Amino acid sequence: MKRRNDQRCLLILQMLGFTWLQAGCLYAQPHHDFKYDPLGLIDHKLSFAYEYIPDNGKWGVEVSWERYALNDPEQIISFPATQASAPPERVEVKDLQRSYQGYYLQVRRFFSAQNQGIGQYLGISAYYEGATTMQAKTINAEVEKVFDLYRSYSYAGLSMGLNFGYKFLLWRHLIIEPNAGMRYLILPQDQSQLGGGKYILFLKFGYRL
Repeated sequence: MKRRNDQRCLLILQMLGFTWLQAGCLYAQPHHDFKYDPLGLIDHKLSFAYEYIPDNGKWGVEVSWERYALNDPEQIISFPATQASAPPERVEVKDLQRSYQGYYLQVRRFFSAQNQGIGQYLGISAYYEGATTMQAKTINAEVEKVFDLYRSYSYAGLSMGLNFGYKFLLWRHLIIEPNAGMRYLILPQDQSQLGGGKYILFLKFGYRL
């Protein structure tokens, strides 16, 4: 009876040792996460990201690419009148198309153990937004005023920001990553841009290799 109990204890220890070794191999290796943000489609954006996490699991480096594209069949913009008594100037733009590309580089510091399936992090990011490309069915002086208006409100140039978020790891490979933050335009491409800060929100889904 004692021998049988010893064998059971030995078997349990072997199973625990194998489980510990398996977990160590899983979380002591560097990770490669590939992600996509479907939430960006609400804002007419297509966004993909790749993140590298070293074997210590405390840091992460993410690079991402996004493309904004919007086709508006008809848009009417009102401008203040040059004279106080005159009505606002209304400009109608047909087939207005706007697009730009953006690039993120983010360094993250994780504050909770990812081997528990949840990672909490704070990240500092640099974001470069390319100039907005605009087209319309008819180009004239009034339409150019609309283009200039959009350029003044764009964030084209280099921005810096902070992000806070969580990384949920399901079944060792599936990733759900909500995060929010703010970035501030520090190097605009044009002096006419108003600049300032912008809140950002992501909900990424991905796969870990």
